[in-house]
This record gives sequence, structure tokens and C-alpha cells, in this order.
Amino acid sequence: MKPIRVVQWGLGALGRSMVRLMLEKQGLQVVGAIESRKGFAGKDLGKVVEWSDALNIQVKDTHKGLLKKSDVDVVVHATTSFTREVIDEIETIVEAGIDCITLSEEMAFPEVNEPDLSKQIDALARRYGVTVLGAGFNPGFILDSQIIMLSACCHRVEKIEAERKINLAALGENYFRPIGIGLNPQGFQTGINQGTIMRHLGFKESAFMLSHAIGLEIDSVQENLEPIIASSDKVIGKTSLKSGTVTGCRHSASGMKGETEIIKLSHFYYLDPTDVKGEICDLLKIIGHPNITTKIEPEILSNSGAVAVAVNMIPILTKATPGLKRVFDLPIPSCLMGETAYIRRS
Repeated sequence: MKPIRVVQWGLGALGRSMVRLMLEKQGLQVVGAIESRKGFAGKDLGKVVEWSDALNIQVKDTHKGLLKKSDVDVVVHATTSFTREVIDEIETIVEAGIDCITLSEEMAFPEVNEPDLSKQIDALARRYGVTVLGAGFNPGFILDSQIIMLSACCHRVEKIEAERKINLAALGENYFRPIGIGLNPQGFQTGINQGTIMRHLGFKESAFMLSHAIGLEIDSVQENLEPIIASSDKVIGKTSLKSGTVTGCRHSASGMKGETEIIKLSHFYYLDPTDVKGEICDLLKIIGHPNITTKIEPEILSNSGAVAVAVNMIPILTKATPGLKRVFDLPIPSCLMGETAYIRRS
């Protein structure tokens, strides 16, 4: 089997994890890496990603001279979250005649926030005969494409409800402050008003992907963010929390058709599971005929899921028709465990 040659653009936590995963796959060959931040250029990629051996691949701080169609089949792109901020990088890859998978959250369904740029990318990709895909875990899998696949069992769908309960401790303390951990309720509301409280990027994309793929015809998405308050003093790891302060938050989004809620997506970010009602899991519900409920215990970690989905989509991308794709436009991916996993009949 001829390996698919991949350049990794972006060596943050996700980028480094994707390189390590690609190095494990017999059908993928990492041939280059780009990272514009200081301190990376010139280093061996194996050292940067903490691989066991040197890879004899020097990290570059620019794409120039690296993106050659004769040497590269796919670029896996992981730099920032917003379509408008990655458009120049995506266009550079496309104009080199190379397929691209990007983990930019907005690129999962860029029509939502950037319809004009979406059309621009699609037209350019068709012109150069390449495929561009926004992929990842959330958006890109757990709250959208997995539900879309389940809906194939239904005669009709009336409503979709899905929620994730996410352990903040597993993400690390860098996430505590942006979520508002330790604030009082007034400080939390001030943070929302000032935009300093972090919201999940991707709810709109997931809701509209569900609506578009199934034909639910939502016309707006309304989001809400509310704190989870500690009922007693507690110590979680190195973090001390007082009763009455924020120990997590619930971020929800409602996909509306007129005044009717058709889609309800929720995240519960928690430090102490006793502060969260119900089971700790990913819970997906389709209300219709028949009703379908599926539960994943424990919840799938977002970063690990995003890395896997992006890497496992690579062989599917290389066989897709040109243009800007959504994950539900393409065949079902699978874990790349052997040669047959790389084969899809078109």
C-alpha cells in the first residue's frame, strides 16, 4: 500500500497529538510540519512531538517550499478556530493543489457564520481539483454526524436532544479561569457580559449540520450560559472552592424553527460530579418514530476524539470529489487499523 503523504500545519497540543497518531498508522507518512510560533523552526519534529526517535523532519515556520503537489497529498491544518482567520492558510493549501483537513471549529459548517467565504473556498477547491473538509469531534462527530447516522433508523424525526458532561479537571487548570471557576454568580454574569467567559465554539455549526442533513429546517440558534454553584466548600486537586461560588457551567443551544425548539444541545462543564444531576456520560436522544436514546459512558474526551476523527478521515478525503465538504457529505470513517480501512468504493 502506497502511504498517504501528510504535512501537519500547526503544532499546538492537537497538532502534536495528530503527528504522533499518524506515525502509528502504516498507511500515513508524515513528510513535513509548519509552526509559525517562535521556538519551533529548525527543530526535529520527533523532538517537538516527543516521539521516541528523531524523524529527520525539520519544522518550518513557513509553508514556502514545503507545499508541493508532487510531494504532499494532504495537509492536516490546526491553527485557530475561525474561518476568517484561517482563510489565507486554507487558500494557500488549495492553490498548491493539495487536499486539506482543518480542525477550525467554524470550518465544520462555515455557511453559518461566513457564507460568502464558504462559497469562496468551495469555488477555489473545485477550480484546483482538491477537497477541503472541516473535521473534528465537537463539532464534527459527537453532537452532529453520529446523530445524523442514527437518524437513518427513523421514519421521522421531531426533535433532537444531546448533552455532554465534561470533566474540567481532565482538561487541565488552564480551562478553569475561562469557564469562571471560583467566581461568585455576579462575577460570572459580568464575565458573560464582557465576553471573558469562554463559550463552546461549534454549537451553531452542530445544530445547523443536524438541521441541514436531516431536513429539520431550523432558522436560528439561541445560546444560554449559566453557572453551576458549589453547595459546600470543597477542594478539587489544587483548587479550593467556597460554597456559593462557580464550580462549573452549563452551556446550551436551542435550534429553533420559528418559536419551536427542534434541537437542544448542552454541555455541562464540571469539577465535582456531585454538582451535576444525572449520569456522567454523552447522552443522545432522537424523538420521533422510533424514539432512540444512546449513552456513552464515560464521556469521550474532546481532544482525543478530535485527533482521531481528523486522522481517520484522511484516506476518505483523498478519494472525495473536489470542493468544500462537511463530514456528513463523506463516507463513514473508521479507525485505521489495517490496509482495508483505507479503501472506500466510490
